[in-house]
Amino acid sequence: MSLSIIEILLNYAQNSSYDGTYTDSSTGCAAYDDLSSDSEYLFYQLMVIPSVLEFILLSFMITRQTKWLDKCWSRPGILYPMDIYEMKNRISFIAAFGAISFLFYEVILNSRYIFPFTGHLGVRFFVILFSVVCYGFIYFPIFAALTLKSPIGYAIGSLHVWVFTYKAYDDTFGCASKIDSLDQFLVVLRDWPKLLAISYLAIAMPVRFLISVKLFPHIPMINPRENTVGPMKDELEKIRCSFQGRHIRKILDPPVETVEEDKVIDGCRGKMFICCEDLLKPWIYRNNPEFKYSARILSVYFVCFILIYKISAEFLFFLVPLFDYLLLYIAAIMEYIGWYPSIYDTPDIESARTLLYIVYYSVDSMKICFICACVIEVLLSCMIIFHMISSYRKNLIGLYKGSKIHIPPRSEKSNPSIMVGTMRYTGYQVGYILWGYLIQWSIFFLIFNVIALIINLYRIGAADFITNLIKQLWPAPITALALNLIQILLAKFVFLQERGNLLAIDNRRGFFFLTYFVFFYNTFLGVVSCLLRIIKAIVIGALFLGRLDHSTLPRRFQLMDPGFDAYVGFMHMENAHFNPIVLTFLSLLKRKTDSDTKNKKGIENELYDVKYNMKGHPHRLAIRRWQLSCMLHYNPQLRIMRKQYLSNLRPSKAGIVTSKNEVKDKPSVSVTIPGKDVQMKV
Repeated sequence: MSLSIIEILLNYAQNSSYDGTYTDSSTGCAAYDDLSSDSEYLFYQLMVIPSVLEFILLSFMITRQTKWLDKCWSRPGILYPMDIYEMKNRISFIAAFGAISFLFYEVILNSRYIFPFTGHLGVRFFVILFSVVCYGFIYFPIFAALTLKSPIGYAIGSLHVWVFTYKAYDDTFGCASKIDSLDQFLVVLRDWPKLLAISYLAIAMPVRFLISVKLFPHIPMINPRENTVGPMKDELEKIRCSFQGRHIRKILDPPVETVEEDKVIDGCRGKMFICCEDLLKPWIYRNNPEFKYSARILSVYFVCFILIYKISAEFLFFLVPLFDYLLLYIAAIMEYIGWYPSIYDTPDIESARTLLYIVYYSVDSMKICFICACVIEVLLSCMIIFHMISSYRKNLIGLYKGSKIHIPPRSEKSNPSIMVGTMRYTGYQVGYILWGYLIQWSIFFLIFNVIALIINLYRIGAADFITNLIKQLWPAPITALALNLIQILLAKFVFLQERGNLLAIDNRRGFFFLTYFVFFYNTFLGVVSCLLRIIKAIVIGALFLGRLDHSTLPRRFQLMDPGFDAYVGFMHMENAHFNPIVLTFLSLLKRKTDSDTKNKKGIENELYDVKYNMKGHPHRLAIRRWQLSCMLHYNPQLRIMRKQYLSNLRPSKAGIVTSKNEVKDKPSVSVTIPGKDVQMKV
């Protein structure tokens, strides 16, 4: 029978006009073509040379700090692309990472290297390493310009960004005349995150250049003008009002007991609102304006957002038309053999019609399941990323307070492992998010297809075996649920005192009696419960696969999880550099040092002025000496306060008086302060 069905399909294929190829109107555009074309390779290969030259030029703009300071005017210095603990220019760094985020998609998923390579797999790893270094140098001037904050750096960065801006817009709109408006809209919808990021840099870089050369002395939101009208805050007040200062003041303040007011619930609608609020409360992100995220952590999560959007857009824009084409092809075959039974149909045609019905409904349901899986996975991934951001803030504040509930203590890891975890975290986070997205999407797609298959079997009347299976197995889960519920109710209302509020046994004989008989049933139930444990582990492991702030291993083995181990090192390094107590102490120390240096310089300047004036005008020295003599003559009590007199009172270097006669031989001077009962002899 199967051979006859194949003959029918081959007969239709020979008689139809189908040429065996799949065409799409969007493939005529260069933006939809494979990005590994010769022009793409040539563009990035040519960009390596000016990028390296710009790197060398920018390196001469900074000086060395420790090595070979007497050579070549301490230049060039080590140029780094980004201060990972920077709190300024966060939006610019996020846009820079967003502009290069598509490279992660192309290198990881499309295997696009700096040059085409299809050789041995072992050599391919070295090709990937070389390509990553080349791509890093290509985009290095953009990050270096934001880090240097100099006019030359901003000028070079602006020119570099404009080249990539032109390239991005040419890829998106370069063939608008060859495709219709719908396809062009899909291209823009696919590339808008990259266009938005690169456009922001193309505008922000020249603006920062103009600010650096002081052509724009005041630009709101970018270069705010200092407060010269209202009351000025001193340095200590700024420290007190900062997030670190408020954190320390909150720690030192005594705890305040807060009494929660009972919520007034009006009717059934109010109860439903309270239930929904309690249910969604753990999943809603709450903003904390006092806490600032570093540019590194925000850039990583933004790259994750763009990659998830990019993969989902590629799936929907390329695979949904394929499902539509398959449906049209199957429908054409059904038109050939007939949609409905006929008296002239042979058994082979009836079997082919039944099989085509199953395939048609399966493909149609797969299309719907594919779209639903993509949409739900995008929403779930965005929720997971927002929850990771909130978890990062919660865990970091917990480390500020010395909490070791979630993050293992620092003593369990060495300092080198913490440093390595800091370097690994960002890359691991992007890779884990990609794997988590693909695995979770596959699970959703499989579950939806199973549900759709059951529905399709019922639609064609071939699901009797499912109904019979449910009729035979339904008593088992109902009985298990009923007995579990009975055990919970008996434990709460019969075997525990005060309705379960007190952990003390009541009705001991009944408890021992029931425990004996339930032992045999729970043995059988444990076999089924073990299967549920495995299923739960798979589901929770797949759900938390992309999250590095939670380990998929037990707590005693969680540091064996490489992702969680990198996250722990990253969090301890963040705590070491962003701890409010340390930052406040350093701020106060810097303020004290600056104040002492300023006062010292002020005193030295005054003494220098006095000595200079006295040296330049000798008669002024005589005038001051005459004034001093007059003052001491009319105020004899001041004589004992003079430096020369006090130095005579100090013991000699030998520290011993040789004889009493020496003391007697010294002249004696008696000073009496009028109006006071004070007399001193010298």
